[in-house]
Amino acid sequence: MLDARVVVVASNVLNRSGIETLIAKANEGITVVSSFGDLQTADQFMKANRVDILIVDDSLPRSLDIGKLFRKLINQHPNLGIVMVASRPTASLIKRVLDCGARGFLHKDDTMDLTLIEAIQGMRKGGMYLSRRASQLTQVQRTLPEKMTGRDIDVLQLTADGYEAKEISAQIGVAEKTVYRILSALREIYGAQNNANLINIAYQSSLLPSNDISDQD
Repeated sequence: MLDARVVVVASNVLNRSGIETLIAKANEGITVVSSFGDLQTADQFMKANRVDILIVDDSLPRSLDIGKLFRKLINQHPNLGIVMVASRPTASLIKRVLDCGARGFLHKDDTMDLTLIEAIQGMRKGGMYLSRRASQLTQVQRTLPEKMTGRDIDVLQLTADGYEAKEISAQIGVAEKTVYRILSALREIYGAQNNANLINIAYQSSLLPSNDISDQD
């Protein structure tokens, strides 16, 4: 089998070089043919060059609708395997990315030098790949208070991570007004004066634990 030809996309140059370095060290029949700071430039390159795997780092602008962009890329490049690498993913983001055609999702807290190569090799053979932590995020069932949903938790988590309503809307695929409605309802439920107060209450109530995923296997 020919070497897997990989393109890396990340706004942050250190993230791009880090991914390239991990692949080069592995020496596993994988070649990074180019890297870019945005998906549009990568798309132009892929129209003129064979690319098997596209690795997308979550350092891209938060306001981008990643799911929509992935769907468009898959339509234009049907044989392309897309894997996303994220530092603070939510279950909703993972589901949305996979539903839109991506075939891999990696959590940066996993052992990246191993999971990255495993993902590329598995996708090269036509399979899918979720890293351990990404898989756990999709499986863990929280015990939620009455009238709260997993989407509410995702909005809380992304708000705590510093995302604006427009960015949250793009990340989880809901209307911006829905994000505002969820936050407003949660503030009323918990008697919070503002979003900062709501986030503090969420941490105190263990709705947003400091470490969602156990380090234990």
